[in-house]
Amino acid sequence: MGDFVKLFDESRDPRNRGFYVPAFEIKIDGISLNKGVLRDITEISYHDDAGEIDNFQITVNNWDDKRRRCKYIGSETASDLNNSDEASQLYKLFEPCNKTVKLSLGYAGNLSPIVTANFTTMEPNFPSAGPPVLVVRGLNVLHRLRTKKFSTAWEKKKPSEIAESFNSMRDGGAPRLKAPWKIVVDKTAKAQENAMDYVVQTDQYDVDFLLNLARMWGYELEVLDADHAVRFGPPQRDGSAAKFVNYTLAWGATLMEFKPSLSTANQWKSVTVRGWDRATKKPIKETVDLNDPQLKKLNTDLHEMVEQCDPREQQTVDQPVFSRAEAKERARAMLRNRHAEIVTAKGKTVGLPGLRAGTLIDIENVGARLSGTYYVKKTTHTINSHGYITEFECRRENLDTRPRA
Repeated sequence: MGDFVKLFDESRDPRNRGFYVPAFEIKIDGISLNKGVLRDITEISYHDDAGEIDNFQITVNNWDDKRRRCKYIGSETASDLNNSDEASQLYKLFEPCNKTVKLSLGYAGNLSPIVTANFTTMEPNFPSAGPPVLVVRGLNVLHRLRTKKFSTAWEKKKPSEIAESFNSMRDGGAPRLKAPWKIVVDKTAKAQENAMDYVVQTDQYDVDFLLNLARMWGYELEVLDADHAVRFGPPQRDGSAAKFVNYTLAWGATLMEFKPSLSTANQWKSVTVRGWDRATKKPIKETVDLNDPQLKKLNTDLHEMVEQCDPREQQTVDQPVFSRAEAKERARAMLRNRHAEIVTAKGKTVGLPGLRAGTLIDIENVGARLSGTYYVKKTTHTINSHGYITEFECRRENLDTRPRA
């Protein structure tokens, strides 16, 4: 396990006990589950995605052998739901409501907070063979901020400045950010950021835009306990700010499975975006190719292969852009995203709570064209009778323009 992790070396942390004792904790409205309920939980699965709000799923044994009835849903009466005894409380424990649920994963003596959420779904199963089972699903509490989609643009602003601006934005006479929520930023990180030329929010929920912006910079949107505050900034662990958790995973050592795909199909040599300048009443046309300063370092070692495959020029028309800067940034983003997908992969490793969507991993021992730095798009963390496993989806990227620890 010596070089399992470069920057946040969990394998050397004695609290993880060699990854032999997976553990979890669930608190509902600040109260930990009792031992009886914990024994009923057979599996916990947490899923995050760079483009979506994260969620979790709990599989629970729903059968009480002694009382010969369902524990959590399926045997309750109307009077049970109005009582406050222990059995009645179990019937209402997982029901979808406004309860605040905090999930932590990791290893005995070293748990990491994963998500603050709300239960949203109860899905019981009454099979023909075997005891009844209950699946409970929940969403990050940020899902409550999905109220209305907006389109906004910023020029020459730092990421933290953009995040802070949502505190003062209004939709008519009401705050855009649903009261009493507010955004707080990391002042140290803000001071180190560079301003971005042009950033566009296009018909998105504010929270979805902020999630994408945070993950672009390796940041997180973390729900703080006090005053409905949402922290925009670098991940925090053990009470201190940390930069990127950059794992090194090697085939034959720390990678259980790795399934990459290298494809030159539908690669683009350049992208042209056309629009209309409303101020000058003239057409806009901006073209970006792989020699663009912001793109030339992206998977540089694969550029020659792309050129040999005779990639097509992609021209996009009728884009809703109203300035040359916006058109160029839109073209650059389209080409960047397409070229970053030349190598994609799925993998599996031992459970790592810090391996999340938006983080970086260095893949080794899979050859020159497949080894390198990958951006993690999705992860699934699962704890069950087989242990703690982290599965991930990623794409190969050279991210030298992003801050690195």
